[in-house]
Amino acid sequence: MTLMFPGARYKTKKMTYGIGINDADYVVVNDNYRCTYYNTWKSMLERCYSRKWIDRQPAYTQCTVDPEWLFFSVFREWMVKQDWRDKHLDKDVLIPGNKHYSAVTCCFVPRSINNMCKSGKGVTKKKNTGRYIAQLGGMKGKSQHLGSFNTFDEARKCYATAKSAWFRDVASQQQDIRIKAGLLCHADEILNRSII
Repeated sequence: MTLMFPGARYKTKKMTYGIGINDADYVVVNDNYRCTYYNTWKSMLERCYSRKWIDRQPAYTQCTVDPEWLFFSVFREWMVKQDWRDKHLDKDVLIPGNKHYSAVTCCFVPRSINNMCKSGKGVTKKKNTGRYIAQLGGMKGKSQHLGSFNTFDEARKCYATAKSAWFRDVASQQQDIRIKAGLLCHADEILNRSII
């Protein structure tokens, strides 16, 4: 599908992932240049609307993009005002479990914080001993062994306590109050899930 954009430098443009509208009045990609704003926008649309991506990353099933952000110019206007350099666009740091990309639900965070919020079980069972191992992955760039337990519930509680404390520690270091509040919500949710 192609659309006409009055006043744009290039009037005929294809839809991006069948839904996004590149209404830029400049060339966003050529042999020597790739617009960072466009790449970020396109990657966001891919995570939500590319069947290939969702097949590889099922956690993105049912993710959506705010109707305003389907227009590249609107997303770009928002991104220009953000602290985005060397950071990742994130939809669920502020609101645990969120699947909607919008100006209200998204922020830019360092890769380390983005990776923290990826779900992980943290508990494995050793076949040779039958014991449960709790391990916190990604903390300070490496996995941390938390202990060996007789039951899954013991291991899960140890993991949840450690991960919640990690979120609280990182939250205490944040200047952005939205990110700080989001990380504290994650810390609470992790402990609540371990009790259920």
